[in-house]
Amino acid sequence: MKEKQLLEERLHQANEQISSLQLRIEHVENVKARLEEDSATQNRKLFLKETKIECLMAKLQAKELTLEDEVSRSAKNYTAEEVETLREANRASIETERRLREELSAVRKQLVANASKDVCRICFTNARDALHLPCSHVQYCVQCLKVMMQDKQPCPSYGRAITGFVRYNPAL
Repeated sequence: MKEKQLLEERLHQANEQISSLQLRIEHVENVKARLEEDSATQNRKLFLKETKIECLMAKLQAKELTLEDEVSRSAKNYTAEEVETLREANRASIETERRLREELSAVRKQLVANASKDVCRICFTNARDALHLPCSHVQYCVQCLKVMMQDKQPCPSYGRAITGFVRYNPAL
């Protein structure tokens, strides 16, 4: 009789763990879906911005070629002042193209940086907003730490038991 109760209790605990793991799996799948959606959105935005910059650069190059062609074909008809004005316009076009290339590079770098900056190392969605105890690092969000504590999971970084957390606001 006692063995039966013990087995029933173990079965109940196992079922609770299974339920907890199923909830966690569901949470992770939801987070994954959100991340994939966010990533797709960011990629679309980046593609549109990149396309726009490339279009502007193509227009600038066409304008430069037109200016150079006009200057070379009819340099005799222009005064020295007009030639200098055209050269200055050409330099401005080149400078604009350089700035656009730098902006495109910065946008690409920002996209990569934003992908890993200040987000929870577990769900990769929420901001890191909890000081993890006893390790004292800020790598996870409150929601993930609560789940980890509830499931009695150790710290993913150091393997130590999680004893608690303190909300952390990096803006302060």
